Amino acid sequence: MQSRLVAVHHLDVGWKPSDMTQRNGRIIRQGNMNKEVKVFNYVTEGTFDSYLFQTLENKQRFISQIMTSNPRCAPAKM
Repeated sequence: MQSRLVAVHHLDVGWKPSDMTQRNGRIIRQGNMNKEVKVFNYVTEGTFDSYLFQTLENKQRFISQIMTSNPRCAPAKM
């Protein structure tokens, strides 16, 4: 087990928010002796990386809205 990690560097983007959570979970976990860790995401401006990060952010926002919605809200009337 790697117990002395201080930083993780992501050179590409995952397709799902859970992919990024999984990657970060490898350093932010029980057993790591460092209380503070750094996560670095590298993006080349004007490339598909920028688009992927924006898409990933939109997916996470959508998922968060669904997960935190009030189940007691009445459906909208059409």
